[in-house]
Amino acid sequence: MGANDGPHPEDGEGPPRSVTLDAFSIASLTVTNAQFQEFVRQTMYKTVAEEHGTSFVFDMLLPDGAVKNISAIQAYWWIEVSNACWNLPEGPQGDGVKHRLSHPVVHIALRDAIAYCDWAGVGLPSEAQWEYAARGGLEGKPFPWGDTLEADAQHQSNVWQGTFPHTNTADDGFVGTAPSKCYAPNGFDLYAMTGNVWEWTLDRFTALHSPRPQINPQGPLNGNRAVAKGGSYLCHASYCHRYRTSSRQALDPFTTAGNLGFRVTRYEHLTIYKSALKMKSAARSAIIMVGAFVLPETKAGMTEQSATRRPSIPFTRSSRSTTALGVGPILQVPAG
Repeated sequence: MGANDGPHPEDGEGPPRSVTLDAFSIASLTVTNAQFQEFVRQTMYKTVAEEHGTSFVFDMLLPDGAVKNISAIQAYWWIEVSNACWNLPEGPQGDGVKHRLSHPVVHIALRDAIAYCDWAGVGLPSEAQWEYAARGGLEGKPFPWGDTLEADAQHQSNVWQGTFPHTNTADDGFVGTAPSKCYAPNGFDLYAMTGNVWEWTLDRFTALHSPRPQINPQGPLNGNRAVAKGGSYLCHASYCHRYRTSSRQALDPFTTAGNLGFRVTRYEHLTIYKSALKMKSAARSAIIMVGAFVLPETKAGMTEQSATRRPSIPFTRSSRSTTALGVGPILQVPAG
């Protein structure tokens, strides 16, 4: 995993290193609005954005007449919108998610993703698992399908076209999010591993990596930022060139924005990873527990209630394998 040619040195993509992973299954799609809606219906869960009362929305996506609060200092195109959250992605003056139930849920903090995993009996991927899955069986390629952003003159992902951040030609068909199942899947039948929305991983962030071979790496034990992967519909080579398989970004775990979601994993054994214990948020001044919720395929270790409310999540299984993978600035909102 990793690469030596990352366009953002502060992200710490390199050096390329060999990683061995135990078998795991990963969802073919990011968690959708429909799936998260069912979670909220059954649990009455309130997201970080709902509790905080605001979240960040990309300026171009705001409806006409929307009230604009102070934008993010580092990125003026991010507008802090009152009551923007997972089911009101553009705030109360937008049209909600009723026509976007197949799109990835957004405005998700790390705590929200973990809460969903706890309910669903699944986990978040480690960064190594995510990157292995994103590569789809290819080695040394920057994109899940090969070497170039487009393949055979066809768009393969939902990223920015035009002049960022003022003009988006939407040549790929979308200005904001696209459905979770969109464009062609990679070699593992996984959709939208790059572009569309950033995806949380379980790992804390570090820019320092050993070049030695590793087995089931889980990130550092300390740190107040988490790794997000994959880039989003706002990524563009002129600003946030992070729509590559090895791309990564460090985010405060309480970050919420209209391009930040997640996908889930399921493990083939009963081990519960506890290496990541606490992450303190500078933005929300709170402490959350971080850990992978790992359960077997059976109901063992689950209550009958939790077993019956599991959502239907399509998974792609990865076999145990060893592979040599290789070839914005840190914000309180995703860089792009």
